[in-house]
Amino acid sequence: MNVFMSFARFLQVGLLLLVVPFGASAVVLDTLSLGEARAVTVRREVKNGAPTWTLDSVALQTRGVVTTADALRRLPSVNLRDYGGAGGLKMVSVRGLGASHTVVTHDGLPVGDARTGQIDFRRFPLHRLQSVSLAVADAPELLVPVRALGAATVQMQSKSVGKVAGLQAGSWGMVSPFAAWSLRIGRSTFGASADYYRGDNNYPFILTNGELRTRERRDHSEMHNGAGELSHHYTDGTTEVSSRLRYQRDRQQLPGPVTLYTAVGTERLADQDAIAQTTFRQRTPWGRFLLAAKHSWQERKYTNVDGQYPGGRLEQFYWQRESYATLGVQRDFGAQWQMAYAADYTHASLNSNLRVDNRVRRHSLQQGLSLRHRHGGWTTTARALLHQHWNRVRVTSDVEPLFGEDEPPSAEDVTRFTPSLSLSRQLLKTHRATLSANLYYQEMFRMPTFSETYYFHYGNRRLRPELSRQMGAGVSGRISPEGWSGAVVDFSIDAYHNRVDDRIVAIPLSPNIWRTMNMSRVRSLGMDATLGVETPVKTGHRLSINGHYSYQRVGDRANPSSTTYNLQLPYIPQHSGSLSISWENPWGMLVVSGTAASERWATHDHAVTTSLRPYAELGVSLSRSFHLAGHRLDARLDVTNLTDHQYEILRRYPMPGRAWRTSLVYTF
Repeated sequence: MNVFMSFARFLQVGLLLLVVPFGASAVVLDTLSLGEARAVTVRREVKNGAPTWTLDSVALQTRGVVTTADALRRLPSVNLRDYGGAGGLKMVSVRGLGASHTVVTHDGLPVGDARTGQIDFRRFPLHRLQSVSLAVADAPELLVPVRALGAATVQMQSKSVGKVAGLQAGSWGMVSPFAAWSLRIGRSTFGASADYYRGDNNYPFILTNGELRTRERRDHSEMHNGAGELSHHYTDGTTEVSSRLRYQRDRQQLPGPVTLYTAVGTERLADQDAIAQTTFRQRTPWGRFLLAAKHSWQERKYTNVDGQYPGGRLEQFYWQRESYATLGVQRDFGAQWQMAYAADYTHASLNSNLRVDNRVRRHSLQQGLSLRHRHGGWTTTARALLHQHWNRVRVTSDVEPLFGEDEPPSAEDVTRFTPSLSLSRQLLKTHRATLSANLYYQEMFRMPTFSETYYFHYGNRRLRPELSRQMGAGVSGRISPEGWSGAVVDFSIDAYHNRVDDRIVAIPLSPNIWRTMNMSRVRSLGMDATLGVETPVKTGHRLSINGHYSYQRVGDRANPSSTTYNLQLPYIPQHSGSLSISWENPWGMLVVSGTAASERWATHDHAVTTSLRPYAELGVSLSRSFHLAGHRLDARLDVTNLTDHQYEILRRYPMPGRAWRTSLVYTF
């Protein structure tokens, strides 16, 4: 009964906001310009009390960023899980919370994967993105879809289509042409784009077997990827409508982990997905209105041709669909008070060719009520979210239940409240310096994925959601030193304490059967620091230095008597960071950049044989723009891992050594 009363109260507030007359006179719509901004540092924003870091298009270039995964490595608190090479999975976790706690949005709407809960960032080529940002514990805007409010949110914004043709080529058979075209008719802009990637990805590496070291190649890694997109954008100053239709298809060979005495090359993966989405935004004298819908369809076909399987072939096919809609409204009560209500509905389903649980579904209704107050330099933001999830499953009748006759037909339904509170304060604001401080607390949870709940010999339908609690504080500022003409220094320092309860872990019950269970309690203590310096050297020359350092102590706190108690979780370095130095001059731009991480472990018990050595990777980028017949040609050459240092981010998945990549982009 309490659940229904809570739902009714949320609905009443939402309806109260929605019934306000919407036909009031219009005002000019505020838009966020992501164009040629002069600032090239990782901008640390404090619109509310939770930190947000942003890399815009200029910063991506001046920091020598090569791929979207590389961009994420330049952001504080990010742990990248990279399976190596262009075709390897690229997944992100933030501040030790796990990849499934990281929400990913593209053009303002969430990117979902109910099967695994993890988004592969290699599917978002960098040349299609205008900016990449990371928001922790909250969002800068008050009115956002509820699903965009995660423990951490990676936000990607697409470039305007324009008229562009480009070609990238690089080591190990990499070729990637792309093109985009747009046409403006009145207040509407119609666009189309296409890109293709192919690569052998058979880079060399050193295989160590005791005292024996041999030079091998990462064979069976060929990959083909093609994508096409149609878009439409309309704006009249008060109303903005954006629509996008995209289709993408991947075919790749899977080399798998490196093993001794054998080179297995029997696995293949074929993916295709289609996305259709539309967003309507409007601003009125009293606030804002948001309405958006999205539908995605994904197909994944995994095959393994090997004599160990009946018939000499293993096939696992998955089909995933997600329908999503969000509705939100914001009321402005003068200059000090703002209130927003948003409701999201999601229907996710998954079916496969497996003989068990071949169709699972989840209905989700998430509502959010947000309040913001500004006064005397203070900004206070409070949110209350109501999450409701209903699970359904159709069990194949000719298969014996996996977990006993009393096993329920589906996972349990879940209803949960999560609050958050953030404060920010402008401490100093002069023509030469600004200084802000922030403080925040957030509770958030994530539902078990379909794989964790239903997967054969692995899933557990009685799993509870993981609950995360975050609290943190920080300061950020900008200084223009007197006597240092044109120089700008940006800096930020953030400290945090996180805790995850009911962490979902996989426990082996036998050599062939694992079970996911709620067991762990994880605590994270950490600090992030960023620094950016930009200064003119002389006429036509500019020097930029940007870097970040992250300290993360992420330990298992489940059982004080356990041998793994308080040990650093697998694959999370205690120390990590990045540094880039760029020199802009009349001839072009030179960038030297690097990323580094301390020792990591591949297992919970920190066995000696599972230690991953510290690494540092250095890269160089050269770029120049030419003007041809009134148009622009951008040329760029990148050399990554300049020192040819061999390292692993994930055990037995070696990263590429020295490589080169060149690109030509013609804008007309």
